[in-house]
Amino acid sequence: MVGSDGTNEKIGVLSDGSFVKPLKPGVSYLILATCQGYLNVCNELRADTTEVEKQHVLQFPLPSISSPVLVRNVFYEFDKAALTDNSREALDRLVKMLNENPNVTIELAAHCDYRGNAEYNLKLSQRRAESVVHYLTEHGIASDRLTAKGYGKEMPKVVNKKLTETYPFLHENDTLSVPYILKLPADQQEVCNALNRRTEFRVLRTTYGLFDANGNLRPEALRKTED
Repeated sequence: MVGSDGTNEKIGVLSDGSFVKPLKPGVSYLILATCQGYLNVCNELRADTTEVEKQHVLQFPLPSISSPVLVRNVFYEFDKAALTDNSREALDRLVKMLNENPNVTIELAAHCDYRGNAEYNLKLSQRRAESVVHYLTEHGIASDRLTAKGYGKEMPKVVNKKLTETYPFLHENDTLSVPYILKLPADQQEVCNALNRRTEFRVLRTTYGLFDANGNLRPEALRKTED
Protein backbone atom coordinates (compact mmCIF):
# COMPACT_ATOMS: atom_id res chain seq x y z
CA MET A 1 0.00 0.00 0.00
CA VAL A 2 1.56 3.27 -1.19
CA GLY A 3 0.04 6.65 -0.33
CA SER A 4 0.61 10.21 -1.54
CA ASP A 5 1.42 11.11 2.08
CA GLY A 6 4.47 8.80 2.07
CA THR A 7 2.70 5.65 3.26
CA ASN A 8 4.58 2.55 2.07
CA GLU A 9 3.72 -0.68 3.87
CA LYS A 10 2.82 -4.33 3.42
CA ILE A 11 -0.58 -5.43 4.73
CA GLY A 12 -1.33 -8.96 5.85
CA VAL A 13 -4.69 -10.57 5.12
CA LEU A 14 -7.03 -12.69 7.19
CA SER A 15 -7.66 -16.40 6.49
CA ASP A 16 -10.47 -15.49 4.05
CA GLY A 17 -8.17 -13.15 2.11
CA SER A 18 -9.73 -9.94 3.43
CA PHE A 19 -8.08 -7.00 5.17
CA VAL A 20 -9.14 -3.78 6.88
CA LYS A 21 -7.03 -0.63 6.84
CA PRO A 22 -7.88 2.90 8.07
CA LEU A 23 -7.29 5.64 5.49
CA LYS A 24 -6.31 9.28 5.90
CA PRO A 25 -8.69 11.89 4.41
CA GLY A 26 -7.43 13.53 1.22
CA VAL A 27 -4.73 10.92 0.57
CA SER A 28 -4.49 8.95 -2.69
CA TYR A 29 -3.52 5.29 -2.34
CA LEU A 30 -2.21 2.62 -4.69
CA ILE A 31 -2.82 -0.92 -3.40
CA LEU A 32 -1.11 -3.89 -5.07
CA ALA A 33 -2.40 -7.40 -4.30
CA THR A 34 0.00 -10.32 -4.76
CA CYS A 35 -0.31 -14.06 -4.16
CA GLN A 36 1.96 -16.94 -5.16
CA GLY A 37 0.64 -18.65 -8.28
CA TYR A 38 -1.41 -15.62 -9.36
CA LEU A 39 -0.82 -12.40 -11.27
CA ASN A 40 -0.67 -9.05 -9.49
CA VAL A 41 -3.67 -6.71 -9.48
CA CYS A 42 -3.65 -2.99 -8.56
CA ASN A 43 -6.41 -0.76 -7.25
CA GLU A 44 -6.33 3.01 -6.82
CA LEU A 45 -8.31 4.84 -4.16
CA ARG A 46 -8.59 8.41 -2.89
CA ALA A 47 -10.01 8.88 0.60
CA ASP A 48 -12.73 11.53 0.91
CA THR A 49 -11.86 14.78 2.64
CA THR A 50 -15.15 14.89 4.55
CA GLU A 51 -15.26 14.04 8.24
CA VAL A 52 -18.10 11.55 7.76
CA GLU A 53 -16.93 7.96 8.20
CA LYS A 54 -17.06 5.98 4.96
CA GLN A 55 -16.17 2.42 4.06
CA HIS A 56 -14.56 1.54 0.71
CA VAL A 57 -14.75 -2.05 -0.53
CA LEU A 58 -12.12 -3.14 -3.07
CA GLN A 59 -12.05 -6.38 -5.03
CA PHE A 60 -8.83 -8.01 -6.25
CA PRO A 61 -9.70 -10.80 -8.75
CA LEU A 62 -6.23 -12.32 -9.17
CA PRO A 63 -5.80 -14.25 -12.46
CA SER A 64 -4.26 -17.70 -12.06
CA ILE A 65 -0.88 -18.46 -13.60
CA SER A 66 -1.66 -22.17 -14.03
CA SER A 67 -4.96 -22.07 -15.96
CA PRO A 68 -6.52 -20.09 -18.84
CA VAL A 69 -8.14 -16.78 -17.87
CA LEU A 70 -11.25 -15.59 -19.69
CA VAL A 71 -11.05 -12.05 -21.07
CA ARG A 72 -14.65 -10.97 -20.66
CA ASN A 73 -16.47 -8.61 -23.01
CA VAL A 74 -14.20 -8.89 -26.04
CA PHE A 75 -16.36 -8.63 -29.15
CA TYR A 76 -15.64 -8.98 -32.87
CA GLU A 77 -17.60 -7.88 -35.90
CA PHE A 78 -19.86 -10.66 -37.18
CA ASP A 79 -17.87 -13.32 -39.06
CA LYS A 80 -14.80 -11.02 -39.02
CA ALA A 81 -11.68 -10.49 -36.95
CA ALA A 82 -12.15 -6.76 -36.38
CA LEU A 83 -12.69 -5.76 -32.75
CA THR A 84 -15.72 -3.65 -31.92
CA ASP A 85 -15.52 -0.46 -29.85
CA ASN A 86 -17.27 -2.31 -27.01
CA SER A 87 -14.08 -4.33 -26.51
CA ARG A 88 -11.90 -1.38 -25.52
CA GLU A 89 -12.68 -1.39 -21.81
CA ALA A 90 -11.88 -5.10 -21.43
CA LEU A 91 -8.68 -4.85 -23.45
CA ASP A 92 -7.56 -1.75 -21.56
CA ARG A 93 -7.90 -3.76 -18.36
CA LEU A 94 -5.69 -6.44 -19.93
CA VAL A 95 -3.10 -3.78 -20.84
CA LYS A 96 -3.19 -2.58 -17.23
CA MET A 97 -2.72 -6.12 -15.91
CA LEU A 98 0.26 -6.71 -18.20
CA ASN A 99 1.84 -3.43 -17.09
CA GLU A 100 1.37 -4.51 -13.46
CA ASN A 101 3.10 -7.82 -14.26
CA PRO A 102 6.03 -6.76 -16.49
CA ASN A 103 7.84 -10.12 -16.25
CA VAL A 104 4.92 -12.13 -17.65
CA THR A 105 4.47 -13.38 -21.22
CA ILE A 106 1.12 -14.73 -22.37
CA GLU A 107 -0.59 -16.69 -25.10
CA LEU A 108 -3.68 -14.87 -26.31
CA ALA A 109 -6.18 -17.47 -27.54
CA ALA A 110 -9.41 -17.09 -29.51
CA HIS A 111 -12.04 -19.85 -29.76
CA CYS A 112 -15.14 -20.43 -31.92
CA ASP A 113 -18.25 -22.55 -31.44
CA TYR A 114 -18.74 -25.81 -33.37
CA ARG A 115 -20.82 -24.35 -36.20
CA GLY A 116 -19.16 -23.74 -39.56
CA ASN A 117 -16.24 -25.25 -41.41
CA ALA A 118 -13.43 -26.37 -39.11
CA GLU A 119 -10.63 -24.95 -41.29
CA TYR A 120 -12.46 -21.64 -41.70
CA ASN A 121 -13.08 -21.36 -37.96
CA LEU A 122 -9.42 -22.09 -37.25
CA LYS A 123 -8.28 -19.28 -39.55
CA LEU A 124 -10.93 -16.87 -38.23
CA SER A 125 -9.96 -17.50 -34.62
CA GLN A 126 -6.28 -17.01 -35.48
CA ARG A 127 -7.02 -13.62 -37.07
CA ARG A 128 -9.11 -12.65 -34.04
CA ALA A 129 -6.30 -13.55 -31.65
CA GLU A 130 -3.93 -11.48 -33.79
CA SER A 131 -6.36 -8.53 -33.63
CA VAL A 132 -6.19 -8.58 -29.83
CA VAL A 133 -2.40 -8.84 -29.85
CA HIS A 134 -2.26 -5.89 -32.28
CA TYR A 135 -4.41 -3.82 -29.89
CA LEU A 136 -2.12 -4.66 -26.97
CA THR A 137 1.07 -3.76 -28.85
CA GLU A 138 -0.51 -0.49 -30.03
CA HIS A 139 -1.05 0.31 -26.36
CA GLY A 140 2.54 -0.21 -25.32
CA ILE A 141 2.91 -3.95 -24.61
CA ALA A 142 6.09 -5.44 -26.12
CA SER A 143 5.27 -7.80 -28.98
CA ASP A 144 7.67 -10.48 -27.71
CA ARG A 145 5.52 -10.82 -24.59
CA LEU A 146 2.52 -11.89 -26.67
CA THR A 147 1.69 -15.00 -28.70
CA ALA A 148 -1.52 -15.13 -30.77
CA LYS A 149 -3.14 -18.54 -31.12
CA GLY A 150 -6.45 -19.43 -32.77
CA TYR A 151 -7.96 -22.76 -31.73
CA GLY A 152 -11.14 -22.71 -33.81
CA LYS A 153 -13.52 -25.25 -32.28
CA GLU A 154 -10.75 -27.64 -31.19
CA MET A 155 -10.88 -26.78 -27.47
CA PRO A 156 -14.46 -26.56 -26.15
CA LYS A 157 -14.80 -24.88 -22.77
CA VAL A 158 -14.59 -26.91 -19.57
CA VAL A 159 -17.20 -25.82 -17.02
CA ASN A 160 -15.90 -24.49 -13.71
CA LYS A 161 -17.77 -24.07 -10.44
CA LYS A 162 -18.46 -20.37 -11.04
CA LEU A 163 -20.25 -21.12 -14.33
CA THR A 164 -22.55 -23.63 -12.63
CA GLU A 165 -23.74 -20.85 -10.32
CA THR A 166 -24.78 -18.76 -13.34
CA TYR A 167 -26.08 -21.66 -15.44
CA PRO A 168 -27.53 -24.36 -13.11
CA PHE A 169 -28.12 -26.78 -15.99
CA LEU A 170 -24.34 -27.14 -16.35
CA HIS A 171 -22.23 -29.31 -14.07
CA GLU A 172 -18.68 -28.73 -12.94
CA ASN A 173 -16.07 -30.34 -15.21
CA ASP A 174 -18.55 -30.79 -18.08
CA THR A 175 -16.87 -30.20 -21.46
CA LEU A 176 -19.04 -28.24 -23.91
CA SER A 177 -18.37 -30.57 -26.83
CA VAL A 178 -20.69 -31.11 -29.81
CA PRO A 179 -22.26 -34.38 -28.50
CA TYR A 180 -22.88 -32.72 -25.12
CA ILE A 181 -24.44 -29.58 -26.63
CA LEU A 182 -26.74 -31.39 -29.06
CA LYS A 183 -28.44 -33.25 -26.19
CA LEU A 184 -29.64 -29.94 -24.70
CA PRO A 185 -32.73 -27.83 -25.50
CA ALA A 186 -32.22 -25.12 -28.13
CA ASP A 187 -31.93 -22.23 -25.66
CA GLN A 188 -29.32 -24.07 -23.59
CA GLN A 189 -27.43 -24.98 -26.76
CA GLU A 190 -27.06 -21.30 -27.57
CA VAL A 191 -25.72 -20.59 -24.09
CA CYS A 192 -23.07 -23.27 -24.61
CA ASN A 193 -22.17 -21.91 -28.04
CA ALA A 194 -21.75 -18.44 -26.55
CA LEU A 195 -19.48 -19.84 -23.82
CA ASN A 196 -17.35 -21.60 -26.41
CA ARG A 197 -16.95 -18.36 -28.40
CA ARG A 198 -14.38 -16.81 -26.11
CA THR A 199 -11.06 -15.01 -25.81
CA GLU A 200 -8.64 -16.20 -23.13
CA PHE A 201 -5.04 -15.82 -22.10
CA ARG A 202 -2.68 -18.12 -20.29
CA VAL A 203 0.70 -17.33 -18.78
CA LEU A 204 3.69 -18.77 -20.63
CA ARG A 205 6.57 -17.32 -18.60
CA THR A 206 7.05 -15.25 -15.47
CA THR A 207 10.72 -14.36 -16.03
CA TYR A 208 10.53 -11.98 -19.02
CA GLY A 209 13.28 -9.35 -18.84
CA LEU A 210 14.81 -10.72 -15.65
CA PHE A 211 17.89 -12.33 -17.21
CA ASP A 212 20.51 -11.22 -19.74
CA ALA A 213 21.72 -13.21 -22.75
CA ASN A 214 24.12 -15.18 -20.53
CA GLY A 215 21.39 -16.23 -18.13
CA ASN A 216 22.44 -13.84 -15.37
CA LEU A 217 19.91 -11.86 -13.36
CA ARG A 218 19.90 -8.26 -14.56
CA PRO A 219 20.98 -5.72 -11.89
CA GLU A 220 17.79 -3.66 -12.32
CA ALA A 221 15.72 -6.82 -11.79
CA LEU A 222 17.65 -7.53 -8.60
CA ARG A 223 16.90 -4.03 -7.31
CA LYS A 224 13.19 -4.55 -7.96
CA THR A 225 13.32 -7.87 -6.08
CA GLU A 226 15.00 -6.18 -3.12
CA ASP A 227 12.37 -3.42 -3.11
